[in-house]
Amino acid sequence: MSAPKGIFTSWKDFLHHLSDTRASSATIRNYKSDIAQFIKFARVNTLEELFVPEQLTAFSNFQREKGLKESSILRKEASITQFGLWANINPQKDETNTNQAEYFLAKFLHHLQEQQSSEATIRNYKSDIKQFIDFSGAKDIKELLKKDQLTAFSNFQREKGLKESSILRKEASISQFFLWAKQSQNTKELTRAEKIQAESLRLKLHNFILPYLNLGLIILFFLGLGVFGFWQLKKDTPELLAYPITPTTADRILSFQGRLTNAALTPITTATNVEFKVWDQLSAGTEGSCDGANDCWYKTNTCSVTPDQDGIFNVSIGAGAGAGADGSDCGAEIGADVFSENAALWLEVKVGTETLAPRQ
Repeated sequence: MSAPKGIFTSWKDFLHHLSDTRASSATIRNYKSDIAQFIKFARVNTLEELFVPEQLTAFSNFQREKGLKESSILRKEASITQFGLWANINPQKDETNTNQAEYFLAKFLHHLQEQQSSEATIRNYKSDIKQFIDFSGAKDIKELLKKDQLTAFSNFQREKGLKESSILRKEASISQFFLWAKQSQNTKELTRAEKIQAESLRLKLHNFILPYLNLGLIILFFLGLGVFGFWQLKKDTPELLAYPITPTTADRILSFQGRLTNAALTPITTATNVEFKVWDQLSAGTEGSCDGANDCWYKTNTCSVTPDQDGIFNVSIGAGAGAGADGSDCGAEIGADVFSENAALWLEVKVGTETLAPRQ
């Protein structure tokens, strides 16, 4: 590889540094390949010319044109950013640099990779923050991190007709970037107000999504009741024969479907414990043994569900063997008096240790 002596020496020294810190051979090999490709692409003479945001952006776009996967491009960007940090090339010290935000974005994405965030999460953060940077047109990182910039960006998205849930996700992504950037600058400790603002955004996103999840649960619950009622009341009665037939008890099963996501709207795909209870009260009430003696008429055991890649799971309440669960079946048979003795019922759902409210 042909490279100016200063760049070549720094590249070699960085690889020795990785070896001294006991990085694995595979890690060193990836760093060596990624940085060598970047140096060859840039064709510049000094480290200062090499580590400007335009170079990294052009290199990444070139890789996309070649058809390289986004995950591989992110890895290359992280490798190059680490080399730049090690070489002590810090664009935030250059008051004439108009693309400091791009540099900080690359560092933030590398931080997310170190935290073992999923590829989908990193991709969403990158898209949201990049849109914000392009919208603001701020010339330095301090100008970018002003609250009125985020307010203007959010209003612009609303004018475009973007859904409120998507706007909240973008605000949450940008808020996390704000906190990280302020900490990495070491200019001042975060104020209590800034921390509260970030937490408020996170809770705002969570509280915005929860009612929709609850609405979905209500719809699914009453669909299940409707199907149950149909089979109980509307099914044609078989024609009586000359001899008595053995009556067959209708299945009392509620089909339930839900979707699990975290606060960042990333689907949860790992096994999760759920529990269901049927009440004759919308809220409060005495649970007792959940046999109708008090306000709770039925409850399942704690059942484990494993959502699909979109966080969606299905469960048949009342179809389990005994008090246990069989695959997607949860809870013992529902008693006949649960529906015959009550004009209105509400379903309570518990996910992990959190009981969702209100009841459905």
